[in-house]
Order: sequence, then structure tokens, then C-alpha cells
Amino acid sequence: MNMDISLNAEIGCFITDLNAVKASAEEFSAIKKLLYKHKIVILKDQNMLEQQFCDLAVALGEPIPYLQENYHHPDYPLIFVSSNVEQNGEKFGVARTGGYWHSDTSFLDYPVALTMLYPQIIPVNSRRTTLFIDLEKALDEMPTELKRCLDNRYLIQRGKWKYKVREEDVGLDMSEIMMLIHQVQPPVSHPAVIRHPATGNKTLFASRGFTIGIDGMGTDEANTLLESLFDFIEQDRFISEFQWQLGDIIIWDNRFLAHKAGRLAENNDPVSGDINKEEDTLVYRIIIRDGLPLGNK
Repeated sequence: MNMDISLNAEIGCFITDLNAVKASAEEFSAIKKLLYKHKIVILKDQNMLEQQFCDLAVALGEPIPYLQENYHHPDYPLIFVSSNVEQNGEKFGVARTGGYWHSDTSFLDYPVALTMLYPQIIPVNSRRTTLFIDLEKALDEMPTELKRCLDNRYLIQRGKWKYKVREEDVGLDMSEIMMLIHQVQPPVSHPAVIRHPATGNKTLFASRGFTIGIDGMGTDEANTLLESLFDFIEQDRFISEFQWQLGDIIIWDNRFLAHKAGRLAENNDPVSGDINKEEDTLVYRIIIRDGLPLGNK
């Protein structure tokens, strides 16, 4: 196994010369150590079938199916499908996912620590990327007064505003949809600052996409504080961008990072008349619990 530190960001490392299908338990242990140290690991030049991708997730921890079944691969429910292409003439997965800052499943009582991404179809004429906020660095450089406001605070996490309406929701009014979401996954609270259970480093655990309030604080005051927080952590100096290539498997730790999908460029071709049509994209994703808590005290 040959590890090379990424040169395009302050976080992340590449692993080359590794066939993850045949990797040993010792190599998987080394991958997790690199992940906790560098926050992102990119396995280069991989060639996996769907079941092998699921097996890789098992080797790294406990993979969890996403709570909304409309995201599931029809044959491999562990795989979350982000796609704007059809399969056998039918809708396949969900299009335009994750275009907002979030940490995956932070709205669960026990959030999933690791996310693993495996691009299958990448646009030809436009870059396809994922953006990451280094929440540990943002906390380290946070103004003292803002940091003080977060001391011993719990942030309310909820995913309802990012819910993708399903075909079976047609005919329901908005109040019924909101009640359905609440029944499936009510809001939860997690500490604003957590200590990573593997490294001991403190990191912020907040994102504009899923963090909607602050326990014990009025709505107006909480919204003002959260807006200041999000404006601070979303500065360019805390953001790294990784461009996908076919054969990449991208793994990251949601404790350290908030992320969002890079914007897909539109294809405007006046000759063909193909105006404002996104290029085809298909990405597989699996979320994984690593056997460790969200954070230690």
C-alpha cells in the first residue's frame, strides 16, 4: 500500500497500489487510521461490482441503509443511489442530492460516522466535485466570543427541510408530509462541540443543512447565532474541493467534516438544441457506523 498526501487541500490523502477487493484486515485497519488522521481517504483505481462495494463497507464497519427507501439501489439496499439517469427505462435513485452543507445523518440519535462514495458515471464536459468544510479547523480558528456562545450547548438537528417528496406522497398536503417526516424521524440534539473518539481532537458538529436550533435558546436568538456560525465556517479558508475520477472511492469522517455536492454544470449546446440539460451522473454511496460513539467527553 502506497499512501500519498493530497496536494490540493489541507485535508485528505490518496491511497494507490491497493486492490480493495483483496485487501487484508491489516490494510483496512491502516485505512481507518489514515481516515481518522486525514479526515478523507481516496482509494484510487478501484474496479468493484455492487456486492464488492457493499463488502468493502462491511470491512470498514457496520453499513446502514438510508432511512428513505426511494434512494436505495433496487438490488443492493445498502447502496444509496444519486442519479439523473434511468435504468431499464425506469427511474434509478434520486437526482440532485446533497447540494447543501450537511453531515450525513446528523439528524439521527446515533449519526453515521463514515460515508463512502463511488462514482459510476461522471459528466464529460463539466467537473463533478464534493466540497468539504474542515470543522475541526473552523473550531480552532473561531473567534473567542462565538466559541463561548457554543460552550456546553446542544444543537437541534433535523432533516425535514431536505426531504425528497416521493411518488406515494402525491395527494398529501404539506402538513401531512411534515407529520409523516416527524413520525419517521423526530428532531434530535447533539453537542455543538464533540471530541473525536479516535483522535481526542475537538471538532464542531453543525451544518446549515440540518442544524435548525439550539436547545434552551429562543428561536430568534438561536437563528441569529446559527447564522453567524454558518457564515464563519463556510469561509473559503475552511473549504476543500475534491474532483472525482472514475475508479475513485472517496471515504470521509462526518464528525470532522460537513460536505456538499459541487454544482453540476449545465450543457448548453445551441447546435444540438440540448439546452439547460444536465449531463448524466451516477454515484453510489454507503453510510457506515465505525463502532465508535459520535464523540467523547
